[in-house]
Amino acid sequence: LKLDTQDFMGRMEGFAVQGVQGVAKNHQKCLTMVRGELRTLITEALHTFPSGIRVMIMGDTNACLHYVDFWCKITQKYLVVLDGWPVNLPFKNFNNLSSSLPELSGLLSKWKSGQIRWRKLTE
Repeated sequence: LKLDTQDFMGRMEGFAVQGVQGVAKNHQKCLTMVRGELRTLITEALHTFPSGIRVMIMGDTNACLHYVDFWCKITQKYLVVLDGWPVNLPFKNFNNLSSSLPELSGLLSKWKSGQIRWRKLTE
């Protein structure tokens, strides 16, 4: 190579920085995809809940997840709870929930396997 040491080091630094940024962008993209899939599955399951709840929720065209007022706007209104949600993880907007890809992927896996699910409360 016909590069002086300073030029070589500058190029290596540029490569290293771009590599780290590429990894960070890929991680962020994966987080966005997992969060979106989890949000979609939970919302769709709420809308298509068995045992007659579907009519109640689908009759409400504004029915959506309310993280802040979950108890009032979901549990009390539709008489459903989210079974299997990890106790150590607050139920809140997925964008603010976690930046841990393994943790979010675990939630997604539990949802798909039925370990986390909506359950109707008995009156």
